[in-house]
Amino acid sequence: MRISAKAEYALLAMMELVQAYGNHEVVSVEEIARRQRIPQKYLVHILIQLKKNGLIESRRGFNGGYVLARDPARVTLGDVIRAMEGPVLALRTPAETSRHEGHGASFVFFWEAFRSQIESVLDRITMKDIHEQVTHRRSPMYYI
Repeated sequence: MRISAKAEYALLAMMELVQAYGNHEVVSVEEIARRQRIPQKYLVHILIQLKKNGLIESRRGFNGGYVLARDPARVTLGDVIRAMEGPVLALRTPAETSRHEGHGASFVFFWEAFRSQIESVLDRITMKDIHEQVTHRRSPMYYI
């Protein structure tokens, strides 16, 4: 499985919004682009797609920008990746693979099980989990 730059940028943008979530802050496109070093024009398209998929909301006005549409504990890594990429592992349907003679069609069941496992992992990891991991790693360690 390969994660595109688009999906990676979407995850970085989401992390900015997760960080602002607890403070009820609205984050501008400019701030996200600057902090995460994402080209602003590209980021706009990503944010539109995240909004279209119900993961974020926009706020208009002088202090406008973006916020999470729901609690970070209810947004998974899988939600974000599917919003950007579509299905995690695009598979052929049984009808498409039935044209193969012999064992070719039998791989469909293997790929379905594989996709199911990947989705299971991605759907268990929330944006809150990732934020806590990142925050924990950044916090200084003091030894006495």
